[in-house]
Amino acid sequence: MHLSTSHYGGAGIAARRLHQALLNKGLSSFLVTLERKNYLPQDAEVAVRRAFTTKILSFLNSTFSKIISNEAYFTVFSVPAIKYNSLKEFGTPKNTIFHVHNWFNLINLRILRKLLKDGFRLAFTLHDQRLFTGGCHYSLECNKYMANCSSCPKLPFLINKITRWNLNNLKKLFREHNESITIIAPSIWIETLGRNSFALKDIDIFHVSNTHSNFEKADTFLSNRKEINPGRRIVLGVASTQKNSLIKGGRLLNEITQTMKTKGINAEIVFLVDISTKGQSSEYFWNQIDYLLVTSVADNSPNVIHEAKLLGIPVIATNVGGIPELLNLEYDYLIQVNGHELDQFEIIMRKIIANPVLIEPKLIMNNYKFRSEKSINLLIRLYESMLTK
Repeated sequence: MHLSTSHYGGAGIAARRLHQALLNKGLSSFLVTLERKNYLPQDAEVAVRRAFTTKILSFLNSTFSKIISNEAYFTVFSVPAIKYNSLKEFGTPKNTIFHVHNWFNLINLRILRKLLKDGFRLAFTLHDQRLFTGGCHYSLECNKYMANCSSCPKLPFLINKITRWNLNNLKKLFREHNESITIIAPSIWIETLGRNSFALKDIDIFHVSNTHSNFEKADTFLSNRKEINPGRRIVLGVASTQKNSLIKGGRLLNEITQTMKTKGINAEIVFLVDISTKGQSSEYFWNQIDYLLVTSVADNSPNVIHEAKLLGIPVIATNVGGIPELLNLEYDYLIQVNGHELDQFEIIMRKIIANPVLIEPKLIMNNYKFRSEKSINLLIRLYESMLTK
């Protein structure tokens, strides 16, 4: 049973892909998420319809979270949209694992505690840092999550009291039910942060990379890849949904765009969000780009990189978080975040333009496919061990 607040966003997309991969393996898998206007449930996906009052409370909660957010997005309160008895109908503690991806405004801590008390096993995937911070998705340069998130530099004092209370309750929950809880880290980077955190330092954390199972789509896509002929403009794609997002590197992206103009670099940047606004499909975006450009300042296991790998597209990305773990420097490029990012980007682009070779898409895709299969099999073995504890 996969629990995710939404079907989109980092956690939602990863949860849907994992759910589909498990179905493809013949396992009994369900995904529970909130009902949305643009959401069409697929195989074994359940959309939760919220009561009007719950919608209002959730909206106020989300608005409040945005107001108190500064550099990193915070989630402080959770308004449950599904009742505990409804979750119990999906199975028994002997044969059911609740895999939690993003639970804010879907369930709350009280429901998690009830599930554990009744003997259910819970798995949590660390799609970001929220499970071991007071509520921020990415702590950036702050390491107060190692000691109870006290004196948070990003929150007012009174709000910080609430986040500390949340974190202490999570710590207590994990300590009391550590035999029934498994933590999954999609990257070694976030696994290391979790192991050093106040909340998770006494809990087993297993590194299992995110996965993608839609390889039939990749085979169709590969036949449409275009050659990079000398003199042709290189097309870089940016797939983040917010051009100016701090976390996704909006500042660096703007500087790169300006550098391309002033330095006369024969390349252009296209944005997935612009293509979506025009009503064109995401396939149109992926079909026209030569490299995926990722300028994040903090990221765990970006779905867009998984998508690029699946489609045989090389990547140019910042060396932050778990990003380097996804790349292969035989054909991908890393930008070190050291104050000289623009110089490095120019060098990379000059190198690509001087040797305009189409990287063999099959090589990239096959490398990714091997990794993806390895991850899903590892996760299945982990599920099995949870049920036999």
